[in-house]
Amino acid sequence: LLGRWYALQGELVSAKEALLKQVRALQGAPLARDAGAFGAMAGASARLADAYAALQAAGQGGARDLASVRMHIRGVLAQAAGEFEGSEAYQQLRRKLEEVEALEARAKAAAAEAAARGGAAPTSG
Repeated sequence: LLGRWYALQGELVSAKEALLKQVRALQGAPLARDAGAFGAMAGASARLADAYAALQAAGQGGARDLASVRMHIRGVLAQAAGEFEGSEAYQQLRRKLEEVEALEARAKAAAAEAAARGGAAPTSG
């Protein structure tokens, strides 16, 4: 809730930090066995990915940040693959992973292009 409030206020870094805390709090839950725990983690992870994407769009994040959330989502999906792969929450998180991967590829391409022109592009936020 706090992360959403910060996002509505335009405080993107604070929103990301609040969502990171929420994800970390959920990490002790038995994702592979508990549908409620997986659903909560999937939702929080998707919102965290959105926060990183918003930072990227505002020029405050980079490919390294997107790689971090990509690895997190992959881990969540791997833990839940056997039990919840057919669930809507799993499929939504899988689509979110694809969005993050596309954003990360664009960020890396932009950084490479800037480096080729002799300019420096941010690679982390």
